[in-house]
Amino acid sequence: MGETTAAAPGGVEHSGPAERPDREYPYLLTTGGGMQPDHGGAQIHRVASPTHAQRHAFAELHPDLAGREGVAHHGLVRLTTRRGSAVFRARLTDAVRPDTVFAPAHWEDASSVDALTDRAPERFSRIRAPEVCAVAVTPIEPSDDDPSRELDPA
Repeated sequence: MGETTAAAPGGVEHSGPAERPDREYPYLLTTGGGMQPDHGGAQIHRVASPTHAQRHAFAELHPDLAGREGVAHHGLVRLTTRRGSAVFRARLTDAVRPDTVFAPAHWEDASSVDALTDRAPERFSRIRAPEVCAVAVTPIEPSDDDPSRELDPA
């Protein structure tokens, strides 16, 4: 038999997200694939858009966070980070922490969470860091000239 080589096990100290909440951006925004898993693109590349299962982008907020910020279930909410802002339809759920907002990735236009997250590489692996960043949450009312008025409740 040939010689076996293996990487030496080692640990990495968890340091939390690179961008931490502060007064201006008091919550954490996290993003991912949502209910329809991405599997490295194997499923997502077979369809024109993730809207095949979900018509409009949404953001999940804990009811306590929504209450503090005045956000109603299925109401419009603007998520703002240091990189910009986007509009989503709010879903209130206790499936997320009271200090965290979740929005699925891959939507475009006025609801692109991808444009809000930090794209800096993780310092050890040099791959993109987990999509977590500080965020501000603001309820909004749609206006006649606002494209977000098209975001029907999901």
